[in-house]
Amino acid sequence: MPTTARLSPPRGHTPARTTAPETPASRVATSPARRVHDNTALVSPLQRIAWLITVGACAITALLLAVSGYAGYAAVAVAVGLSAAINLL
Repeated sequence: MPTTARLSPPRGHTPARTTAPETPASRVATSPARRVHDNTALVSPLQRIAWLITVGACAITALLLAVSGYAGYAAVAVAVGLSAAINLL
């Protein structure tokens, strides 16, 4: 049974839009006041002090564990300290 392919859209048919219409909500989302900014200036000094204390405590713990002969635990304390130090960057 032969089929005929239609190469053009039927009469009265309008093609679908390729882009969404601009709405007031889309304009608000791209306005300069709503864009994401660099938040590093918002870090409070108290948070920085807390992370410095955490890194220091891990360093002291790692040192004491290494002197006591617990090399594996000392390595874990160093890793935790380095992980905490990332928050200071």
